[in-house]
Amino acid sequence: MYKAVINNSEFTVEKNKTKTFINNKAFNADVFTVKKNSFHLLMNNKSHSVVIINTNADEKTVLLTVNGKKIKAELKDEFDQLLKSLGI
Repeated sequence: MYKAVINNSEFTVEKNKTKTFINNKAFNADVFTVKKNSFHLLMNNKSHSVVIINTNADEKTVLLTVNGKKIKAELKDEFDQLLKSLGI
C-alpha cells in the first residue's frame, strides 16, 4: 500500500493485478499518452489534461499540472510509512 499526499490531503493507493484503488474505491479512468510527460485522462465522463513537470526520486515527489493547475504530490511506500511510525 502506498500513501499519496496531495495539497495536504492524504490518500491510500493500492494496486492488485487488474485494478487500482484509491481510498478503497476502484479507480476507473482511461489514460492516453499525448507526448512525453503529457497525458489525457478520461474519468467520470470528464476530460483532464495532465502534464508532468518534474519528478524527484530522492524526495519521492512529482510536480504536475492538471487542467493547468499546479499540484505537488508526495508518495510514501510501506518503508516510508514504517519509518514515520517509528519516529525516524
